[in-house]
Amino acid sequence: MNKSVQARILYVIFAFLIMTFSSLLAQDIPRTLYALNGSAETLSKMNMDTGEITANIINTGQVPNQIITFNDTLYLVNSESDNVMVIDPHNDGQVAKTIGLDAGNNPWSIAFVKKNKAYVTNLIAHTVSVIDIKMGTVLKNIAVGTGPEGILVVDNRAYIANTGYGQTLEQSTVSVIDALADTVMHTINVPTNAQDLALAPDGKLHVVCTGNYIDLFGKIAVIDINASTPVVTDTIEIGGSPGDIQITDSGIGYCVAWGNGTNGFLYSYNTSTNAIIHGSDNPILIGPNVSQLLYDSKEDVLWIPYMTEWAGDGFVQKFDVETDSVTWVSGVIGNGTIAIAILEPITTGINDQNQTIYPDRFALNQNYPNPFNPQTSISYIIPPGLDISQVELTVYNALGQKVRTLVNEQQKAGTYTIGFNALELASGIYFYKLKAGNLTQIRRMVLIR
Repeated sequence: MNKSVQARILYVIFAFLIMTFSSLLAQDIPRTLYALNGSAETLSKMNMDTGEITANIINTGQVPNQIITFNDTLYLVNSESDNVMVIDPHNDGQVAKTIGLDAGNNPWSIAFVKKNKAYVTNLIAHTVSVIDIKMGTVLKNIAVGTGPEGILVVDNRAYIANTGYGQTLEQSTVSVIDALADTVMHTINVPTNAQDLALAPDGKLHVVCTGNYIDLFGKIAVIDINASTPVVTDTIEIGGSPGDIQITDSGIGYCVAWGNGTNGFLYSYNTSTNAIIHGSDNPILIGPNVSQLLYDSKEDVLWIPYMTEWAGDGFVQKFDVETDSVTWVSGVIGNGTIAIAILEPITTGINDQNQTIYPDRFALNQNYPNPFNPQTSISYIIPPGLDISQVELTVYNALGQKVRTLVNEQQKAGTYTIGFNALELASGIYFYKLKAGNLTQIRRMVLIR
C-alpha cells in the first residue's frame, strides 16, 4: 500500500472519529434534575420531561453535601474529601476537574460571584475560600464567623450564614463580603444557628436560624441589606428546627425541618407581612428526612428530596405552592438522597444525523429566569432567510441607556442562548433588543436584588 493510499485511509478514519465525537458532544440535553445521594456517594439524574431516572451516573467524593448548576455546568461539594468536582453534563460519567481545598476545611456550600470566580464556605475552618474555577486554584481564604454554611450572592456582595457551632456554641452571625475586594464589610448578629439565606421580592434578606434542637427553636431573621449598615429589622418565630429556606416569586417563604421519621415538616409565611401561614403548630406534612428545598420559578413549584429512612431509598417530591400539597413523587432516585439541582435545557441545534436544524422564524424569547438575580439566559432564533447576518443583542435600562452589548457579530441561522450576568447593575426593569438584518424584537426583564 503506497503512502498516498495510507494517507487517504487515515484521513477518512480521522474524519469519521471527529464526526462521531462531535455528534456525541452535540446531543441536546433536556431539562434535568440532578440528585446527590449522600450515603451512596453518587450522583443520579432525572429527565424532567419524562420522569426517566438514571441512577448513580458518577461516584462523588466522601460526604457529598451540595450540587449546583451554573453556566451549563455542574458543581459538587464534597465535605470530607475537601474538594469541588466540576462535571460536564454532556459527559455524565466523567469529572472534568477536581478543585482541592485545604485538608480539614469541611466545605459546605458554593456560590458564584463571577463567571470563573466562586466562594466556598468551610464549616470547620471558619473561612470562605475564593476559587478560580478556570485555573482550578484557591486564590485566598477569608476569615468569617464560626461554622459558616449557607451562602447567597447579591449585587457584588456575598452573605454568609455562620451557625456559631465550633468548639462551643457561639453567637450566630451573617458575614457580608465585598465580592470585588474579597474582604468582610459587616458582621450582623442573628438568632441561634443560622444555616441558609434567601432573597425576598422586596429586596430583604431572610435568614433561617434553626435553634439548638432542644429549647431554642426556629426563627427567621429579616435583614435590610440596602441600609447603609445592614440590620435585622424583624424576627419571625416560625418554631420547630428548620434548616433550609426558599422564597417564591409571589413572596411566600418556605422552610423545611427534618421531621419525625414519618413526615417532614414544611413551614410557610408571607414575606411582605411576616405573617406565619404554617408554623410548627400546623406544619404541612411531606415526605420524611428532608434537609433541602429547591424552588422552581419556571413551574412555580418546590422540588423536595427525601429518604424513607436515614441513608435509605431517596425520592423527589413535587410540591404545588398554590394548593400547598405534594402532587407527584418520583421513583427511587438513589440511596440517601440529600440535595438536588436543576439544569436548564441545552440545545445544540444538531439532529441525530449530525445535520444543522434551522428554525423557520425570527424570535427573541423571554429570558429565564425572570425576575432574576444576578444571572439569566436569553435565547433567540435566526431563521434560514437571514443566513449569515449581522446580529446585535443589547441591554438597556429603563431610561433607554445602553448598559451591555451581549452579541455583535455575524451569525448563521440557528438557535442561540446567551448568558447575562448583571452583578454590577442595580435592581429595576431592563429591556433587551435583538437586531438581525432588518428585523428587530424587544423584550422586558426584571432584576431583583
